[in-house]
Amino acid sequence: MRAERLHLTVGVMSLMDNEERLVASKLLGEAKDKIILNHNRDHVKLHVTLINSKYRKTSDDAGKKRETFDGSEILQRFKDFDFGVVELNQIHLSQRDSAGDDGYYQPTCVVSLVMQG
Repeated sequence: MRAERLHLTVGVMSLMDNEERLVASKLLGEAKDKIILNHNRDHVKLHVTLINSKYRKTSDDAGKKRETFDGSEILQRFKDFDFGVVELNQIHLSQRDSAGDDGYYQPTCVVSLVMQG
């Protein structure tokens, strides 16, 4: 993927068979064992917003092909930045413009990262 031609940055993993799924599961378990979370902090709800050129507004949007943006400078600027370490137990894929009873985005799907067994 070329950073200067981004619409939306997404990571995808394709696991083709049970052997690949077992390897990925084992690696995830090993990584999970090495991740440290400081539980002495206040509970913080993490939220990620990705840059998506679909929502860029211009005066002549009608019928116009989406424009990409150049993410090279962002990636270069933060290539060595330490964003810290956090343990993830779940990933929520949420609906835009919706809220659940707790006031957060309404999840369409919740992916559990906790290993069973």
